[in-house]
Amino acid sequence: MKPSSILATALCAALAITSQLSSTSATPQKAKKNLSSPTSAFAVLSTVAQDATALGGIIGVDYQEVTDSLIVSVHFLDGQPNNFARVTRAGVITQFSTASGFPGEVPIAVAPSQNCSGTGLSAGGFTVGEVFTSSGNNSGSGFATIARFAVDGSSMQTAFAALPGETGVAISLYFDRSGNFGGDLMVCTTTGGVYRVNSSGTATLVARINGSIESIITLPIDSRFGPLSGKILVGGTDLGAPFTGETNIFAVDPIDALHPMGTFTTYSVPDIIEPEGFRIVPAGADFFGTDFLTQSLVTAPAAGFASIVGDLVVASEGEIDPNTKTSKLFDVVWDPVNNKLKTTEIPGGNVFQYEGMTFSCGGCVSATLSCPGGICMPADAPAAVTYTTPVTSAGTPAMCTPPSGSVFPLGTTIVNCTAPNGCGGEDLACSFSVTLAGQTLTVVDFGGSGSSFTINVATGQYTFTCGDGFSVSGIGMIRIHGSIITLEDMTPDRCVLIMIDLSVGRAIATLKSPMGLLRCTVQGRNLQLNLCM
Repeated sequence: MKPSSILATALCAALAITSQLSSTSATPQKAKKNLSSPTSAFAVLSTVAQDATALGGIIGVDYQEVTDSLIVSVHFLDGQPNNFARVTRAGVITQFSTASGFPGEVPIAVAPSQNCSGTGLSAGGFTVGEVFTSSGNNSGSGFATIARFAVDGSSMQTAFAALPGETGVAISLYFDRSGNFGGDLMVCTTTGGVYRVNSSGTATLVARINGSIESIITLPIDSRFGPLSGKILVGGTDLGAPFTGETNIFAVDPIDALHPMGTFTTYSVPDIIEPEGFRIVPAGADFFGTDFLTQSLVTAPAAGFASIVGDLVVASEGEIDPNTKTSKLFDVVWDPVNNKLKTTEIPGGNVFQYEGMTFSCGGCVSATLSCPGGICMPADAPAAVTYTTPVTSAGTPAMCTPPSGSVFPLGTTIVNCTAPNGCGGEDLACSFSVTLAGQTLTVVDFGGSGSSFTINVATGQYTFTCGDGFSVSGIGMIRIHGSIITLEDMTPDRCVLIMIDLSVGRAIATLKSPMGLLRCTVQGRNLQLNLCM
């Protein structure tokens, strides 16, 4: 937000906007060159709620899945008499929390689920629906702090996290949805700090630039973003000293051994003036934004954004004019031909002064469940088997039968696992096999000669017994090729050759002792042996 907008327009906003809304003609404006490209996306904006008192000084907004409502920060500049309100889709405004006195522009981030279910934990381990905001600076250390609120706003932890060494204030918050930063809460500050905060409240400096920044997002790994794929983006501003540039977007590379403050790569986007929000467009999700000058929350249905799902949408504050809607929405992707960011204005997305934006969930996305590959263990008797219980993509452990730690019989047992999909309806299911593979096989001659052999396929130990009672034992060389097992033992007093084909369940074996004298043969049929191969 520009200081000029506060000093020159805040006091007269209500009168100016009332006049504009009731007028049938707009004041002629000087045409401005628009460098953006055409787009098939469009925004059909409507007002969800407008209230000069309850939504006065409205700034931040985020969607809360648990209640299907919006949490907004209000009463800029001093947070009095309260800082936060809840707005339903029907436009009902209630006080979210009794918290007050949080200074300046207070950003909001609500912990999202991993599949729009509104339940469980976020990808970073945060409780879904909890609300996080800037809470100013610690009175003792002077460091910037982040507050955490219960889902219903009934309780608050003012200093859930302190940003180490940070003397500015948190100006933008965003939960990492890309997975590149562990689902952490991402923060940027008025003095150029970029931080990540984990679910335990531990804050880590990611990078720092000399100047103020605002708006932050982590981009998914997606070719549409070119060299920015997977990176942190922050917006430039002409607030603070030195300026970082109100028409700049920065790609952030974290601190490393060669770059003690990280790296900020500048991308000029002349159409976008003071980025006030970054969001990746979800499928089937409605848009919401705050308009500071009209003290209102606006929305646009998901249909208008269907053609740009997965793209980056940026809310531009613009050159503020109380008589003209100069705040715009832009679709932003990488332009590989011109090697730059491509900005495309979204028609119908204009308001007087964007200060925050978000999207709702597009409906519950079912979790997934994957089982491990089959487990095979050598054993000659039933044994307890411990395996890792599968977990859904939403972090819910499955129920498996037989459970891990059960005693399994020899042979192959199928383990069946189920888990809720997070959206109701039929459970997720998967299965895998546990095989206790006997290592010893005894084969009796199929022809009825009484000859037999016993072999341990793991050690090569064998005993070969002829029908006349002649018997030898030893350790031979085992070779396994696919389903074929062979054993050879050639010594001066014997020649033992055994071949087993598990694919057809047959075996043939010969014993010569001494060498050259055939003592007996064994032919096996209908053999069964489970092996770990």
